[in-house]
Amino acid sequence: LPQRASVDVESVSADVDVQQVAGRKLDVASVSGDVVVTASSPGEASFESVSGDTTLRITTAKLSAQSVSGDLRVQGGLTGEVEMESVSGNIELGAKALNRLEVSSVSGDAILRAALRPGGSIQCETLSGDLQLDLPRDTGAKLNVETFSGDIRSPGGEVDREEHGPGQTLHTTLGNGNGRINLESFSGNVQVNLQ
Repeated sequence: LPQRASVDVESVSADVDVQQVAGRKLDVASVSGDVVVTASSPGEASFESVSGDTTLRITTAKLSAQSVSGDLRVQGGLTGEVEMESVSGNIELGAKALNRLEVSSVSGDAILRAALRPGGSIQCETLSGDLQLDLPRDTGAKLNVETFSGDIRSPGGEVDREEHGPGQTLHTTLGNGNGRINLESFSGNVQVNLQ
C-alpha cells in the first residue's frame, strides 16, 4: 500500500501485521487473531479485538484500543488522547506526554507509564484488576484515588481508611496541581509511582 494511505482491516481468525503506515487513519478489527503494529504513525488509530492480543509500537495523536480477553500492549510516540478498554485482558501502556488518558478494565491488570501535559487528565477504573500508574517525578496534578476493598500505595499524601468497614481514599496534590488524575478500583490494588 502507499505509505500515506488510510487503512481499514477486518479479520476473523487470521493474524494482522501492519508496518510503516502513516496515513490519516488506521482501523483494525480482529476476532481471534493477534494484531501487531510497528513503525507506524497514522493521524489517528482504532483497534478492536475479541480474543487476540494487540501489540502496538505507534506514533499518533489519537488512539482507541479495545479488547475482550486479549492483552493490550501499547508504546511509542503517543502525544494526544489515548483510550484503552479491556474485559479480562491485561493492559500495558508506555506513552509520552498526553492530554487525556482513559483506561477501564474489569478483571485485567493495568500497568501505565505516562507523562501528563499541563492541564491534562487521567481517568482509570478497574473492577477487580490491579492498577499501577508510573508518572514522572515533576508531574503536576490533583490526585484522587478510591478503592472499596483493595489497597492504595502512593509516594505522596495520606491514605484515609474507613473506620467502619472497607474502603480507602487518597486526595493529594502533585507538583503545581494543574492536571487531574482520578483512579478507582473496586477490589483491586492501586499503586502510584513517581520516577
